[in-house]
Amino acid sequence: MRELQRLNKYLLRYKLPLLIGLACIIFANILGVSIPYFIRNLTNYCIASNEIKQSISSFEYVRIFQLESFRRILLFVAILVGLALTKGVFMFFMRQGIIKISRKIEYDLKRDIFKHYLELSPSFYLKNFTGDLMSRISEDVSRAREYLGPAIMYTINLAFTFTFVFYMMFSVNAKLSLLVLIPVPILVVLIYYVSRYINTQSTVIEQTLSKLSVSSQESFSGIRVIKSFAKENSFIKRFSILGKLYQNENIKLIKAQSLFMPLMIGLIGVSNITVIYFGAKGVVDGSFSYGNIAEFIIYVNMLTWPVASLGWVTALVQRAAASQKRINEFMDATVDLTSGSNDIEFKRHLNLNNVSFRYSESSEHVLEHISLSIRKGAKIGIIGKTASGKSTLLHLIARLYDPTEGSLQIDDQDYQSIKLESLRETIAYVPQETFLFSDTIQNNITLYQENGSTTDVLKAAQVYQSFSDFKDGTQTEIGERGVTLSGGQKQRLAIARGLYKSADLLLFDDVFSALDSQTEQKIVKYLIEDNSKTILISTHRMSILPLLDKVGVIWQGKLIGMDHIDQLVEKFPYELNEILQSEQKKSNQGE
Repeated sequence: MRELQRLNKYLLRYKLPLLIGLACIIFANILGVSIPYFIRNLTNYCIASNEIKQSISSFEYVRIFQLESFRRILLFVAILVGLALTKGVFMFFMRQGIIKISRKIEYDLKRDIFKHYLELSPSFYLKNFTGDLMSRISEDVSRAREYLGPAIMYTINLAFTFTFVFYMMFSVNAKLSLLVLIPVPILVVLIYYVSRYINTQSTVIEQTLSKLSVSSQESFSGIRVIKSFAKENSFIKRFSILGKLYQNENIKLIKAQSLFMPLMIGLIGVSNITVIYFGAKGVVDGSFSYGNIAEFIIYVNMLTWPVASLGWVTALVQRAAASQKRINEFMDATVDLTSGSNDIEFKRHLNLNNVSFRYSESSEHVLEHISLSIRKGAKIGIIGKTASGKSTLLHLIARLYDPTEGSLQIDDQDYQSIKLESLRETIAYVPQETFLFSDTIQNNITLYQENGSTTDVLKAAQVYQSFSDFKDGTQTEIGERGVTLSGGQKQRLAIARGLYKSADLLLFDDVFSALDSQTEQKIVKYLIEDNSKTILISTHRMSILPLLDKVGVIWQGKLIGMDHIDQLVEKFPYELNEILQSEQKKSNQGE
């Protein structure tokens, strides 16, 4: 239950409807235990009436007595029906209260997990699979919801049912009540061992389900690769192995639950036999009535569903605990990038001071001792061989990562002291790998900002005419990750998204690779004309470099030069030639 205690704050959020549901449980149980009491009186009255009728010799008196008896029996039946209906009303509001709360908490929990996911650093997503993230926010949250709803409701109901039933039973006959309780110690031991097994097995099942989710998610995302290599059967086989493993683990759990239920029902049956045997003996010796036997049998059977549900509830709680543990693991994941307290407005310059970076302590440095000063309004290019650290440099400037050594500053304010939100409002970053959402062109540019015009940025990205030809224009649905668009359209749409943000500092990470040189030139010229924007372009296209103020050369993780391209050609002819050949070879391979 330690893992599930994290959900208490959500229960407290809805304490009023929870208390109403609790009150309904209490009243429903009070009415429920009253029914056997009236059935006892009805049974005893019927038996007594029959005996009295046998002693009456006059036919007329028998007829009058029968009518009176019938009226009393109708009264008993009316009371029983009224009690049952009223109990049903309270049970309805009990479910309305507690089950509805569980659905609301499910929504709150998913929202909080999603919010936490978005706050986590990119390094978290390098270590975890998308399918696993999805499994925890969907399947695991659903398991936790079952604890918050049915498990809590039936557990509380069970507790009050046992309390009220045992009170009524002991008030009638303490000795027989104790005999009925003989199977309880066996039940407690059974629940203890089975629940431990269910908890362990539930953890294994959820982990297996995560692997299954990861496999299916990756297969669907890479469907074009699978089909182009004609490897459908291989992936079906891989999925089938994981599916079979998930099936087998579930069957193990079901076997334990299947054994649990019959044993509990059997123990209830033992209690029923005990009541009938000792109750009959009590009737013979005059210490018990027929009505008491009926009453006790009903009380014992009132315990049948609560006891039977004990196994089900135990399974729900144990599976919820296993799922909540997995949820807590990610909810406890800390944000690597701490936010400062200062707002920022880029007015003068951006500085990198002796910056070095590596992705883990065991890996080599990607960048080493980078020092760089960029004035506002400058148009800077970054070139280097593949895996030289160009993208990493832009990641650091966008503060997707913090440097391992050194520091970054905007207008002499250290990155660590600036609010993350304020910093990222200042920067627009267009990554090398274009990601588009399964939505309209409009929403992919504005990212769901309302009442925004996209015409100007689409024209600047040289894609306005292309999208205007679509039947629905910018309201066209582009499919999953923009599957209906060409590579060039995707890149230009991503560029339009970056321009739409109207940030002071624009970072473009090799975003022209799918464009022809003429289109690329037009976009870069548009960027250069805006003197208020500071532009950093990571590129392997030499044709646009003369248009830029300065170009930085990254060689083996170090910034070896920063100047106009003409001066760099004179200073570093060997390095630039190597970079040009490397990128040309990469382009040829891509083609």
